[in-house]
Amino acid sequence: MYFFIPYNESIISLFKQHKLRWSPEYRAWYLDLNYFSSVENFIESNSQILNLYPEEEVIYLTQYLKDYYNKLNNVIELSRKADTNFPVPVPQGLSYYPYQRAGVEFLVRKKNVLLADSMGLGKSIQTAGYFNWLLKQKIYPKALVICPASVKYNWLKELNKWLIEPLKIEVVEGKNGFTQETAVHIYILNYDILKDKHFYNLNCIVLDEAHYIKNPEAQRTKEVVRICRSNPHAKIIALTGTPMLNRPVELFPILNLLYPERFNDFFKFTFRYCAAHRKEIPTKQGIKKVWDFSGASNVEELGRILRSTVMLRREKKDVLRELPDKIRTVVPVKQTVSNSFLSLEERTKNIINQIQEINKKIKQIKKENNKELLQQLKAEKLRIRSVALPLINEYRRMAFEEKKDVIVQFLEDTLNNEKVVVFTHHRDVAKFFGETFHHLKPPVLTGETSARDRQAMVEYFQSGKSPLFIATIMAAAEGITLTEASTVVFAEYEWTPAKMLQAEDRLHRIGQKNTVNSYWFALVNSIDEMFINKIVEKLEIQKSVMMDNESEEIFMMV
Repeated sequence: MYFFIPYNESIISLFKQHKLRWSPEYRAWYLDLNYFSSVENFIESNSQILNLYPEEEVIYLTQYLKDYYNKLNNVIELSRKADTNFPVPVPQGLSYYPYQRAGVEFLVRKKNVLLADSMGLGKSIQTAGYFNWLLKQKIYPKALVICPASVKYNWLKELNKWLIEPLKIEVVEGKNGFTQETAVHIYILNYDILKDKHFYNLNCIVLDEAHYIKNPEAQRTKEVVRICRSNPHAKIIALTGTPMLNRPVELFPILNLLYPERFNDFFKFTFRYCAAHRKEIPTKQGIKKVWDFSGASNVEELGRILRSTVMLRREKKDVLRELPDKIRTVVPVKQTVSNSFLSLEERTKNIINQIQEINKKIKQIKKENNKELLQQLKAEKLRIRSVALPLINEYRRMAFEEKKDVIVQFLEDTLNNEKVVVFTHHRDVAKFFGETFHHLKPPVLTGETSARDRQAMVEYFQSGKSPLFIATIMAAAEGITLTEASTVVFAEYEWTPAKMLQAEDRLHRIGQKNTVNSYWFALVNSIDEMFINKIVEKLEIQKSVMMDNESEEIFMMV
């Protein structure tokens, strides 16, 4: 809003006290209406200025402000929108939740978007919905998805599942140079390998876990900015459940990309929203004055601006009625091609093939009612089982080593905003996570834990003293409640589906207020993936059918 008034030193002093800025372009004093939450707030804060103007002008201004703030509040409500009739193309057999359709509509209607839904609400699915909308308009995506290394192959899986037609998608690996191919519709690569990668003529850039670029001086941030600046006509979609990890200053690099017309001045932003000030610090050369941007100020105002411009944010509590009680996600992990692991994989496959052959024979012999041969085959199956158990246990250990780094990175990202329960099979794996995240002081519950300590650990976690609880599946599958968290990660797994279900149900029980998100990490194109898919498949079936063999071990059924 601009105030035109004849020059007067006392009035100028008053305007400056009220944070008005002189606009040489309009030769008037400018006041940002976003500084105020309502008409009443504006009038109360600026009564001295309004007293300078005739009553009829103030009445007219008041009516204008009522209309303005009504429209602004309507726009802000759109940033929480959880339903819409907006048509979103979807593959046959799949459907979007109403809030996801509303998310796709927001992506379509806005130039750039900060999609800040809580974890587990399907930000990648909504992004696929935007690509589907483009396809419906006969526009093919020329897109780049930048994400943490731990979720590259999950993006590939989700896009292949949710796109309405097959597209050429390439997952980029390695830090070497790179040549963009015109035939590729969507590239997926991680933040750490952006250097020397050049992309042009993109129509969409997706920044998953966009808080990765919170530091403007970090190399990854500079590389993201470079790529975005090289594609000025691309829509930028920033995805993060935690846009601000600790303080408002971390938002500036993201907002500068999404809405440069408004957020283009770092010092202006930090003075207004970070309580920027100079402070003294001791150095070897004596006392030195430095800028401190770690504070926060006018945060409600910043929230209003974000919601009225680029941000869509729904929390689980906003859409809880739409969500199922539990969502299982198998997260694909690319395996390293090590000779030792490949050799173990081959030996494990052989033993599984032997089990499959015996199972076929047993099934046939049961029909023939040959009891003597049936007993021989069952004895042979037990013999193979005795060989298979230690081999598969070794495979399970090596599979975890292959997945370890990805799981740790996933936890680091998730723990920024969520409380998590991690389940393992081996005690040493549980202890590994305890040591890796020792700064969070997580309880580590294993078969060695006494009954007294076990209960103390549960109470410690349930009272919110740590965001992380670690346990072996067999030690924690029964008799405890972990509803403080709604996110569970299986770093390892048991062969018995019922045991996995029991572990999940430590969170999914009376007292749980949110949808439980259950994450299973699987090595792509491996026995590990086959086992996990089998377990998840069996658990999904158990939703509607009471299975006779629910306690049978998966590798014996393969």
